[in-house]
Amino acid sequence: MRTETITVEIPEQYLLQIAVAGNMGDGQLLKLMQVWAEKECVCHGLKQNMLNLMDKRLDEMRGRLENIIGNDVMTDIDIAITNIMEKLRE
Repeated sequence: MRTETITVEIPEQYLLQIAVAGNMGDGQLLKLMQVWAEKECVCHGLKQNMLNLMDKRLDEMRGRLENIIGNDVMTDIDIAITNIMEKLRE
């Protein structure tokens, strides 16, 4: 088995996409790739950009979910999650 190292240059935006998305549209991106990309973002000073994109993606997903299940159900879910988190902190 060969143990050579390969260096690959990847544009910053692609690295952030891999770290944040986890799904490239045609199937799940391997979790290992996502974890690697997250680590690389941190190492190259892109942690805050990555976190901002993750927040944006979460907000988009929550918006789509709310459109499907309705605002009342989403509010009930938020309350339940908040209650569970409070109990875990005790």
